[in-house]
Amino acid sequence: MHTTSDRQTTQKHVLISVVGLSPQVITETLYYYWCLASPPIPITEVFALTTLHGKQALEDMLLGNDGKLKSLCNDYKLPPIHFDTANIHLLKDADGQPLEDISSVIDNEALADQLFAFIRKLAASTDICLHASIAGGRKTMGFYIGLAMQFYGRPGDTLSHVLVNPELENQGFFYPPPNGADVVLSDGRTVPAHEIRLELAEIPLLLLGEQIPFIEKHADAGYTELIEIAQREYNALQAISPVVVNTFSRCLQIGEITINLTPLELGLYLFFAQRQLEEEGNEKYSVSRSEIQTGLLTDALREIIPQIAARDLRLQVLKGWESDPISRFAQTRSNINKKIKEGLDESHSTHYQIQTSSPSSNQGEICYGLVLSKDRIHLQLPA
Repeated sequence: MHTTSDRQTTQKHVLISVVGLSPQVITETLYYYWCLASPPIPITEVFALTTLHGKQALEDMLLGNDGKLKSLCNDYKLPPIHFDTANIHLLKDADGQPLEDISSVIDNEALADQLFAFIRKLAASTDICLHASIAGGRKTMGFYIGLAMQFYGRPGDTLSHVLVNPELENQGFFYPPPNGADVVLSDGRTVPAHEIRLELAEIPLLLLGEQIPFIEKHADAGYTELIEIAQREYNALQAISPVVVNTFSRCLQIGEITINLTPLELGLYLFFAQRQLEEEGNEKYSVSRSEIQTGLLTDALREIIPQIAARDLRLQVLKGWESDPISRFAQTRSNINKKIKEGLDESHSTHYQIQTSSPSSNQGEICYGLVLSKDRIHLQLPA
């Protein structure tokens, strides 16, 4: 689960909700984020994905000066939350016609592609944090938007489901009244304020886009195609041989392939291998460009070089790294990756190269690291 500190680094927070005939899932979720979350999550814009009937319900109940969204902001003195007809994304069938309901296999396939494309487009913006809700709409709508968030979500993005008392559902309840007032339901019953239960279940996300480089290469793929590609990539990953970083022979051993490196190149690769083994969880891109610029990598290499059986004492001086560490690193990394590519076929070489992250995965800062899992990295070091 992502931390509050992750969320606070993003300039704008956006709620994305799949909606059926119960628009109140939006106001309930907004109420939780603004009034119950600690610290509050300052949602300032809402997008709804829905059918024709859902669009009508949203316009009738939430929009306008008399709508429940305006009432929520007035009752709890919230800043304006942008949500109008342009923010209602009307889902369409396979023929491009607005969906009245989702009632066929073809409708579901069209729905999946649209939800994936919508989340992919928003996730491409690095200045917003996405909070997706699966509380409304058909079950398949929630399922697909959850999958889309796992493919395209970034650190700080969330997936959730708002929960209220069963007796409040479909009874004209949109959010708890201010000042501890009781709730009068549409059927005339009254629910005392102290009995109102409104909670938000946050669903942990497996951020595949942060872990699997191929997702960026297939930006226009539909849902079915993307799943097929993901399965092929996963199957290929299971066949990846471990890399052995051998400081005695100054080489990388990958299956039957030996890739000879210079002492400096081996030292740099060893640095990234050690960092990957030391990282907690599944962090991949472990060193940022700014850290390299400030000398972190240079200092680390000075400690690593003595572990490598090299006679050239000039390596320990690392001439040029103090004045221009970025250029020195870039050249050495390029040499390493080139040798790995020449030693392996291209489809496998990327798994072993020192990779660059996309800026969107780390709030705009370029980072570097290995994408190999820890169980695929072995070190042969001096005793």
